[in-house]
Amino acid sequence: MNLVIVGDSLTQGVPGCSYVSVLKRMLPSFSITALGLGGDTLLGISQRITAYLSEAGEGVAPIPEVVVIEAGANDILMPLLERRGMGWEGLGRKLRARGSLPTSDPSEFGALYRKTVNRILEAGVRKVVAVTIACLGEVPSSPPNRLRDAFNAEIRKLDTGTGIAGKDHVNADINMVKTMVRLKSPETVGARPYPPAGPPGSCVAVADAAAEFDRYLINSAGSSSPYLLDSFTALTLDGLQTSIPGIADNLSKERGLRLTVDGVHFNSRGAEIYARCIADRVLPYP
Repeated sequence: MNLVIVGDSLTQGVPGCSYVSVLKRMLPSFSITALGLGGDTLLGISQRITAYLSEAGEGVAPIPEVVVIEAGANDILMPLLERRGMGWEGLGRKLRARGSLPTSDPSEFGALYRKTVNRILEAGVRKVVAVTIACLGEVPSSPPNRLRDAFNAEIRKLDTGTGIAGKDHVNADINMVKTMVRLKSPETVGARPYPPAGPPGSCVAVADAAAEFDRYLINSAGSSSPYLLDSFTALTLDGLQTSIPGIADNLSKERGLRLTVDGVHFNSRGAEIYARCIADRVLPYP
């Protein structure tokens, strides 16, 4: 079976450790294609997966059975980092010029995400897995992570409730039931139903990486440092250094971090947790 992951630098695997490599070990029966592009936003990711599926529909490649969407971190981070000036401002201009435009309002982000999911299902994909934004720094109560929570609330609304796997799935509670009731209301998503009529048995599942990361960070002894992409130069160097085995974990330890090398990109433990969240939602396959 074919699985396509579309996302940003986390899916690209640079800097830090690649969760895609871990996922390939966890899902040996799937042929996995990763479409990762550093700095991309939900808008750019939506356009790329739409183009990919359009070409697949013309016979260039098979329509995948599963599509995993990893998006949202840059929609929040880009405006925040651009305010620092210097190299961040220049990077922001470059990313915007290529089409990676941030959607900075949570409700607009949610609307674009639903539109993206609809397009994917209409293309013939049977299962979509949307992944919540894992962390923006390793302090769950920080301002960036509180904003992340608002974006993740929109992502969680996408779950159709038909792809739940695992006894510890954090969305299987009364709040999800209430969300599903709201999703049935036309005024929630416009006149168009969500999700649209897709292939028989099609569904949308949410892999709640944010909940797993927060749980790990809160329950761990001590606390992580507030490091969050503190240096533009370091970000550039990290991409080179972390390509060497073992360096990502060493760098993470030096900065007082537990799951990432810089507050966003994963070390080996972070990649393992993130991949497991996705694998648990890809399976069972409908």
